[in-house]
Amino acid sequence: MNKTRKIFVITSLYALTAALVMAGLLWQAERRSSDYRRMAEHASQRAFSELAFTMDEINSSLQKAIYSTTPQMISTVCCEIYGKATAAQMSAGELPLSSEQLETTAGFIARLGDYVLALSKKTAAGIACTDEEYDNLTALSKSASALSEHLTQLYGSFDIADTAPVSAPSPESLLPADIGESLRSMEEQLPDIPSLIYDGPFSKHIEDIESAMLKDAGQVEPEEAAQSAAGLLGIPAEKLVLTLERSGKIPVYIFEAASAAGAVCAEVTRAGGEVLSIRTSASGSRRILTPQNAEKLAENFLRRNGYASMEPSYYMTDGGELIANFAYVQNGVICYPDLIKVGISLENGVLTGFEAAGYLTNHRVREIPEPKVSEEEALALVSPRLHVLSHCLAIIPSDGRQEIFCHEFKCENADGRHFIVYINAEEAREEKMLILIESEDGTLTV
Repeated sequence: MNKTRKIFVITSLYALTAALVMAGLLWQAERRSSDYRRMAEHASQRAFSELAFTMDEINSSLQKAIYSTTPQMISTVCCEIYGKATAAQMSAGELPLSSEQLETTAGFIARLGDYVLALSKKTAAGIACTDEEYDNLTALSKSASALSEHLTQLYGSFDIADTAPVSAPSPESLLPADIGESLRSMEEQLPDIPSLIYDGPFSKHIEDIESAMLKDAGQVEPEEAAQSAAGLLGIPAEKLVLTLERSGKIPVYIFEAASAAGAVCAEVTRAGGEVLSIRTSASGSRRILTPQNAEKLAENFLRRNGYASMEPSYYMTDGGELIANFAYVQNGVICYPDLIKVGISLENGVLTGFEAAGYLTNHRVREIPEPKVSEEEALALVSPRLHVLSHCLAIIPSDGRQEIFCHEFKCENADGRHFIVYINAEEAREEKMLILIESEDGTLTV
C-alpha cells in the first residue's frame, strides 16, 4: 500500500469514527429530549386531571356546607374547601397556559377559597351563617359543579400526550392548539359567579373603594398639581414637565424633572392635587448616615410638609437607601391604614422616595369610641408564654380593608423574639398576631 492510499484509509477511518460518535451523541440528545418531553406531557396531563377532580371534590364539600346547621360543622367543612381550593390553584398554575386563558377559572377559585376562609373564621367563633351566606354557598356550588363538568368533558375530548409534535420546543405545544379557545368557550358557559361581599382581599366591595380624602375634592389643573410636587421636592415648579395623565382608581398627572438630587418622577392626583408618589435616582451607594438618623430626617420631612401626627412604625434599608413607614395617630390611637412611606439616602440624607396611597385612600378624622374591652381584659387573652413589653390602642386593616379597633401588645418570647398581638377592643378576641423579623437592615413582619 503506497503512502497516499494509507493516509486516505486512516483519514476515512477517523472520519467514520467521528461520524459514529456524533450520531451516538445526537441519538442520546434526542432520547433525552424525548424523555423530557414525555415527562412534561405527563405533568400537564396530571395537572389538568387533578384540577378537574379537585373541582368535583370542592362541589361535594360545598354541598355539605349548604346543609350543615351548626357553625362548628360549617367551619370544619370550609377549612376543607379552602385546602382543596389551594390545591386547585396549584394544579391550574402547573398548566402551560397564559393567565388570560384561565382568567375566569383562576379568579373563581381564588375568590371561592378566600370566601370560605373568611366564613370559616366567622363560624369558628360560634356565629351562625346568614341566609345570604347560605345563598352564596349555593351559588358557588352551582358554579363549581359546572366548572368541574366542563373540565372533565374538555379533558376527555383530547389526549394530551398525543398532541405535541415530536420536537415540542415550548410548554404551550404540550396542549392542543385550540385549548385556549376551548377554555374561553367553557368559561362563557359558567353560571354567574356571585358578587361576594365579605371581609377578604377578593371581596367585590374592595373594587369600589373610593379615596376617603379625594372623593369630594375638585379637579385641579396641571399647573396647580406641579406646585404641590414642587413644594415637597423643594424645586421650582417650572422644572417639572407634565409627561402623562393616567386614569385608574386614583387618576394622576405624572411629572418628570432633573434636580440636584438626580432624575425625579412625581405623581399628583388630578382630584385635590395631592402628591401620590415621588421617586428620585438619588439612592446612593454608601452608608454614611445611621438608619436612626435617616428615619428622623424622614419624620422631619413629613412634619415640614404638613403631615402632622405621623408616627414611625418600622423601617428597612436597601443598599444605600432607608425606607421608613409612618402611620397616622389620632388621640393616641395608631391608625395603620393611613400609611406613608418615605425613602431617604443613607449617603447624603436627600429624599429618594415618597408613597402615600394608603394615606390618601384611608385618611380621615375618625369617630373612635372608648374600648369596650379594658386593657386588663385584653391582656388576659395574651399568651402567658409571652412577656408584654408595651401596650397601645390601634386601628388595623382586615384582609377586606375593614378597620378593626384593637389593643396592641408588643411582646417577647423566651428566645428574645418579638411579637405583636392584636386583641379586638370591642369583642375580646385575638384578632391578629405578627412576628417581627429584626436585623441590621430593619424590621419585617410575618
